[in-house]
Amino acid sequence: AARSKERAAVEEEGEQACSLCCDQVVWRVQEAHVEGLVRQALGDRARLVRAVRRRLAGGQAPGTLARGLPLPQGGQELLLVAQLDPTLALRLADVGPPADDARASARFRAFWGDKSELRRFQDGKISEAVVWGVAAAARHTVPDRIVEYILHRHLPASSSLLSCSSGALDSVLLEYKRGLPAASRKGAGSRGQGHEGSEPLNPDSGVTACRLMEAALEKLSKQLRTLDSTALKVVGVQPISAVTRHTCPFFPLPHPLAGGPGAGEELPRCLEAVEVLVQLENSGKWPDHPEAFAKTKAALSLQLAAALEASLPGAHTSASEAALDVLLEGFAFRLTLYSGRDEVMMERAAAAHQAAAAAAAAGAPAGAAAPAAASVALLERSPLVRNWHHGLVSAVGGANPAFAPAARLAKRWVGAHLLSNHLCDEAVELLVAAAFSGPAVMSAPGSRITGFLRFLDLLSTQPWSQQPLVVDPERQLGQAQRRDILRQYNTRRGAKQAVPAMYIATPRDHGSSHWTSQRPSAEVT
Repeated sequence: AARSKERAAVEEEGEQACSLCCDQVVWRVQEAHVEGLVRQALGDRARLVRAVRRRLAGGQAPGTLARGLPLPQGGQELLLVAQLDPTLALRLADVGPPADDARASARFRAFWGDKSELRRFQDGKISEAVVWGVAAAARHTVPDRIVEYILHRHLPASSSLLSCSSGALDSVLLEYKRGLPAASRKGAGSRGQGHEGSEPLNPDSGVTACRLMEAALEKLSKQLRTLDSTALKVVGVQPISAVTRHTCPFFPLPHPLAGGPGAGEELPRCLEAVEVLVQLENSGKWPDHPEAFAKTKAALSLQLAAALEASLPGAHTSASEAALDVLLEGFAFRLTLYSGRDEVMMERAAAAHQAAAAAAAAGAPAGAAAPAAASVALLERSPLVRNWHHGLVSAVGGANPAFAPAARLAKRWVGAHLLSNHLCDEAVELLVAAAFSGPAVMSAPGSRITGFLRFLDLLSTQPWSQQPLVVDPERQLGQAQRRDILRQYNTRRGAKQAVPAMYIATPRDHGSSHWTSQRPSAEVT
């Protein structure tokens, strides 16, 4: 029966080919036509374009496609896929031939239609060009708009049936209004949840708020460097928050009670602090005792607070032993003071906690968890570790425009599955960085959707109980160092020592001691 069906399908293909008086079947001609149009429209934005009219069956074994694709059936859609260049895909203008080349300009206008126009550029050149005017928050949808326009122009019968996927998950990154009429209030969700009845804010509100925050941070940084009334001068200001590397699920909105612009109909319920590392000049007069060291830093925080309020109009400060909070132009900044003695003091405190944990384990095994967790918390709060992580993530984001939105989607997915307490933001960022810097045979994802799907694939296929995940986007680790990480992992497992269930090794942390040493557990993983 199977052979009869296959023979009938082959005969049907032959009839279609004969009807066109050529040696290609109809669906092959359709694939080639659409593929050629899209390849010409995208140009160097796409490294590869492929149109397939045969449905790809899901949920099958990995080797299914190796035996060939299923035969086409009537009424099935055409699947169009493109491997995008991460940087060129976001270009807003396509420059055509110069105006004095009449024949090439005519071909360009014939292909693009009314979208083509003559433009004068900064270098004085006059050329045909196509400009895609999109908002900053929707710039990643430019390839979709190009495909929609060109297929609508050359294949108008199919334009109403187009469905693009670049912005498929944009709604989960939008803020939603809470001040709704009584009839709609029941369906309104919390921040970022697009429930029925809720109304999204302007998609560009997050981009605008991020620019305002960066301007306020730059103003605060300049003022900190010019202060001369404190015991120690500020020699460096470095943001270490996910907001400043654009990987936070939602950008903080300015609040009028913190000096922001006038209140609209939507106000944030709380201010998310933007963490900033403030480096002080070196001094040999720091106390050696950890408690006295903390009190001295608290005194310096009080000096900085008084100096900022006196020299920076509109700034409100609140100092504590842990940090210095500054409210400026609608945003909250949490300043962490750092000196050359911080790492030494943290190492001493971590050693004390480890000694307490060992003593507790020798006397009562059930009580060893609290000192060990406190030691890990000290490592996670290390300014140098957080500064290094910020630099690593920022470097990956700078090389891959799709990384930051993919990380935001990954964090939203973790939060939607109630896993935020088990997987910290830094660990999620490392997982997404690993998805963007996978094997050399794979190119980096060119869209946020592809990056997010690779994150899910990595999370589900990585053999966490058998081998570590090495995250090295900048290729700093050599083969010897990678073998040493694997040897250390196997040694700890062989000695039946505590091994993180999600073992993530980096060039700075070979033993996965920073972000996943205590969580997630093996059951959650």
